[in-house]
Amino acid sequence: MKKENLEAFIEKFAQFVCQNIDDEDFIPEIEADMELDLGDITNNFMSNLKRFAPFGPENMAPIFMSTSVVEEGNGKIVGDKHIKMRLLYRNKSSQPIEAIAFNQKKHFDHIANQKDFDILYHVEENTWNNVTNIQLNIKDIRINL
Repeated sequence: MKKENLEAFIEKFAQFVCQNIDDEDFIPEIEADMELDLGDITNNFMSNLKRFAPFGPENMAPIFMSTSVVEEGNGKIVGDKHIKMRLLYRNKSSQPIEAIAFNQKKHFDHIANQKDFDILYHVEENTWNNVTNIQLNIKDIRINL
């Protein structure tokens, strides 16, 4: 591009952006690889998931989705902006599963009132005090109204 055309290009480009891009276009989206029932997340599932490791830029960890989950009742804010909780289904029998939602404090009131929500997450192992448990690392929460 010739230097003398730069100003006209910037003006036309800005005009195009204003006419074609909405505020919603700036909201990041996360795509789920698969919907998963919380009851399917077992030690056997975790063993099979580990077979796909190592995860990284060329082999991203799968993102799962579960819908209509609730917090068991003892959720708490940790580190001023994260939520530590145990999740289960409202209308299904399931064992609670540990979860951490980094930087999701804004959803805590809804979650603490045991209202249901949908989640996108990675399934991971968390070791604390030499005890290893399966934990959901929640990447996003969608509140169901």
